[in-house]
Amino acid sequence: MEISDIERALDEHAIVAVTDPHGRITYVNDRFCEISKFSREELLGQDHRIVNSGFHPAEFMHDLWATVTRGDVWKGELRNRAKDGTFFWVNATIVPFFGEQGALQKFVAIFADITRQKVIEEQMRALNQELESRVVSRTSELLAAINALELEIAERKRLESEVLKISEHEQSRIGQDLHDDACQNLHGIALLAEVAARELERENSPTSDKVREICRLVRRSAEEVWEIAAGLFPVKVDFYGLDLALQELASESSARCKINCSFTLRHPVTIGDQNTAIQLYRIAQEAISNAVRHGHAKNVSMELSVRDETVSLTILDDGTGVSPQPVKNGLGLHTMQYRARILGGSLEVGPATGGGTTVICSFPGKESSYVSEASNSKEEDISR
Repeated sequence: MEISDIERALDEHAIVAVTDPHGRITYVNDRFCEISKFSREELLGQDHRIVNSGFHPAEFMHDLWATVTRGDVWKGELRNRAKDGTFFWVNATIVPFFGEQGALQKFVAIFADITRQKVIEEQMRALNQELESRVVSRTSELLAAINALELEIAERKRLESEVLKISEHEQSRIGQDLHDDACQNLHGIALLAEVAARELERENSPTSDKVREICRLVRRSAEEVWEIAAGLFPVKVDFYGLDLALQELASESSARCKINCSFTLRHPVTIGDQNTAIQLYRIAQEAISNAVRHGHAKNVSMELSVRDETVSLTILDDGTGVSPQPVKNGLGLHTMQYRARILGGSLEVGPATGGGTTVICSFPGKESSYVSEASNSKEEDISR
């Protein structure tokens, strides 16, 4: 097939341009004129760069020219500019033709219009950039919100910890004041009443029995105030450790509240932080008090255990159970929840199997407690 036959065949189906070996345009078909918006007369004899000069890097054009001049076919995408200044993209195939003596005769360039495809790609790139920008912006907003929330949570924990420290300090101060002042004063009144009763007995006064009754009531009140002071000032946690303090609390609760209160320790557990031990002690105190005052319990059991580096204090009673109606002014429950959060844990309060209430305070014990090697052996109850 002659070159002219190929040109005529392509002329009907593709965008075609032919240049001489020096790059001057010698032929264009109607479709090339249509896409470039140049007339045939305006293009013939012109350098091919009339439509693509300056739109591609010099290295790109040098590689293209080197490829076709050595007799290879070049394929690629070209960005061209029409007469009116608009741009159009073509998928180009440039074929060199040589004469009988091996001399380069012409280049035949066959183009496919891909302008619409490029416009869509550009729109997609712009859309992707906008979406990425939105994602980055939204992510930044979310990170800022998360940071603000973390700061708020940290501040709330700090305030709760501060409130509990103040509460603990005030309880200790009130307990010490009751012990040092109120108890001493009541004992002093009891002694004076005892002296008055003896003098009245020597005088055979019928009021001596009444004064002795007053003396008995004052002494009992002094004992009750002392018990209250002891509860407000838990020095046992400092001196003996949490397990012994809880055992002492169980014994005191049994005697004071006329109930059966017990404490069980599963595996030796050491609470290394005094504040943690005090918070757990206070939770146990409040739970026992609620069981007796509100649940009218007769039996209360406490258990301290560790499983998978989680420390749990469980208080179980056989009282009337959890009220279905929320307590409006449940300061004790709120305080227990605050204390649990200070430990980085949680407090669960719910009905016990068979009636009564279960209170469970759990928190991660990796930093503030450890379990001795005995905990890796067969589980054994250590009850005191």
